[in-house]
Amino acid sequence: MWKRYIIFEYRPRPMSNNAEARGERLRNGRFLRTVERVGNRMVQPMTLFGILCMIVVVLSVIGSVFGWSATGEMYDNASGTVQMTTVEVYNLLSRDGITYMFSNFVSNVISYSPLGVMLVMFLGIGMADGSGLIAIALRKVVKHAPRKILIPILMLVGVCGNLASSSATLVLVPIAGIIYYSYGKHPIAGMMGMLAAITSGFSANLIITDMDAVMASITQEAARILIPDYTVTPMANYFFLVFSAFLLAILVTIITEKVIEPMLGPYDPAQAGEDLSDVKLEEITERESKAFTRAMVTLLVLVVLLVALCIPQDSIFRNPDTGSLVNGSLLMNALIPLLSILFFIPSLVYGFQAGIFKSEKDVVGQIYKSFGSLASVFAVAITAGQFMKWFSKTNLDKILAFKGASFLGKLNLNYVVLLAIFMLLTALLNIFMNSGTAKWYVFAPVFVPMLMQLNIAPELAQLAYRIGDSCTNGVTPLNSFLPVIILFMQKYKKDSGIGTYVATLLPYSVGFLVVWGAIALLWFGLKLPIGPGANLFL
Repeated sequence: MWKRYIIFEYRPRPMSNNAEARGERLRNGRFLRTVERVGNRMVQPMTLFGILCMIVVVLSVIGSVFGWSATGEMYDNASGTVQMTTVEVYNLLSRDGITYMFSNFVSNVISYSPLGVMLVMFLGIGMADGSGLIAIALRKVVKHAPRKILIPILMLVGVCGNLASSSATLVLVPIAGIIYYSYGKHPIAGMMGMLAAITSGFSANLIITDMDAVMASITQEAARILIPDYTVTPMANYFFLVFSAFLLAILVTIITEKVIEPMLGPYDPAQAGEDLSDVKLEEITERESKAFTRAMVTLLVLVVLLVALCIPQDSIFRNPDTGSLVNGSLLMNALIPLLSILFFIPSLVYGFQAGIFKSEKDVVGQIYKSFGSLASVFAVAITAGQFMKWFSKTNLDKILAFKGASFLGKLNLNYVVLLAIFMLLTALLNIFMNSGTAKWYVFAPVFVPMLMQLNIAPELAQLAYRIGDSCTNGVTPLNSFLPVIILFMQKYKKDSGIGTYVATLLPYSVGFLVVWGAIALLWFGLKLPIGPGANLFL
């Protein structure tokens, strides 16, 4: 697939022996071997949640026998206020518990909120990816960016590439290698910089993505353990993540130039895995260019129409009582289907104009193909849906939240320190459990209520998690694109392997965790807004 977008070109430059020796030491490091070994032994998310379901059942029996309980503040439905409440463990193997598990098994899957969000959002995102609209947009940015600032812009595109990670990885990583080579730089440095931008910057973006929607739905579900009507919108972290997109693009550029390129040394084409000559970026055809222009005009018309509909004070998209476009408004509540439409319609225009689609059958076929990639999401929902509901039903989530909050409260730590610890914990665990949403399914029911007990809002807890999770995405050997990335690397350097992969990405992860994490904590400490209508504290 990647060959459709790139061709390679080499210009001879020797690689220093010192750089080669340093790379070999990094490749053979004990830490890298440990990460690879532990990561390869991790079970799949569906299995993980199945195991967690069994653990919850066992703990509910033990807790019921030993009378586990805890007291803390929780929302009371009857009075509509937050009151001190004592909760006890509910035994899932009691008569009522067994009845609950079997009678609600199907509804637990259907009501699993991230599943619905993914289905609706992916209708638009999948069409944009499958029609080729995202790929042509990435290629246009790269082709037309001014030469002097091309690298930072290229990395900014990479950071925003989480809009469609498969397209971004398969298209932009090889392109970055070509551009770096044409500039007389080491091509692997360019590829690894781009990969770091795509993976380690996975939470940052200039626009709202399906990841924002899924994360918000999980956070909201966890927050409602204590406050049943609490709402978390997909824009909860938008302000900080837009700032982060530019910050990470600059960081990637600096780390690549100051750390990775000196580490790799000058490039020697004799190290290439095959003969690559007469190569260049594939030109964008006139038909593709016209189709892209018409798609962008369509998108602009849709955005202008939406803005126009939001302007009147009695607009249907506003809160009917307060007139707000953020708090309690249809705009926020309908953000997922609206975003899906904004992706879907321009993608249709591009697909038909570029000749990708010939008829309605082609469109529907692409939709089927897009949803086919969500098969793993459906499978995970079967066990993850049970875990979320069973965990809440047993009251173990509330007991952990109350006990944990009480312990942390006695430590009398500043909230910034608490969030820093949470970010570090997330970053470390991410090396061995790479799926960000899978970890948040596990973390959210525990940490969101726990931090809420300490007056830290769910939106702020979610943002701290996303920063920690993003920082080490690149360094883990569990990246599903790892075999493809190594194939790209071996075309430039035939002995590249997983050690090369992790060693060259490690400086990015460390740099992101230190710099991005420190700026985030400063942002939190100054209590700057993190998103429209998002709470920092309760």
